[in-house]
Amino acid sequence: MKKNLSVLFVLLSLSVFSQKFLEYNYTINKDGFKKKKVIELATKWLEAHHCTLKEQKSDTLFAIGKLPFANKVVYKDSKTYDRFYREQTNGNILYNVSIIVRKGAFDVKLTHFLHKPSRKFDSLSFGIITKEKKGPKNIAQDTGEDYCNQVWSSIKNLIEESIVPSENGDDFSSL
Repeated sequence: MKKNLSVLFVLLSLSVFSQKFLEYNYTINKDGFKKKKVIELATKWLEAHHCTLKEQKSDTLFAIGKLPFANKVVYKDSKTYDRFYREQTNGNILYNVSIIVRKGAFDVKLTHFLHKPSRKFDSLSFGIITKEKKGPKNIAQDTGEDYCNQVWSSIKNLIEESIVPSENGDDFSSL
């Protein structure tokens, strides 16, 4: 019996660690700026992206980001379920931010994205956001796979559109 439980625990652990968590890394160049000015700009970046600074260690800033999430995906089979599922999934996407400041640039790392519904009870949490193309199976069992995957995609699109800079970097020209 103990051996079976040990094997089960190992298999469950491997399945969790095999998931690829959503993560973004990029550099914002501010050529010609001294480190103090770059720290100032990094702090403004955090404010502009609704992040709360948690800790600052010399050249590194740690913060928690928060994106409001309003589910706009329509559940086509029932107006009642549509309203119900939207209310259950509306909330926030929380994430960790670390910024390493150097002379003339700062490196941004966004990790550990987590869907956290506003409702305390009877909510549908999509949990940790991963690179998987499909949403969590436990949610798909309740809502149907198609609806679940559409909401999953809308969460990931919100992240992409809100905090990930475009390739030409013009999102940060105002800094």
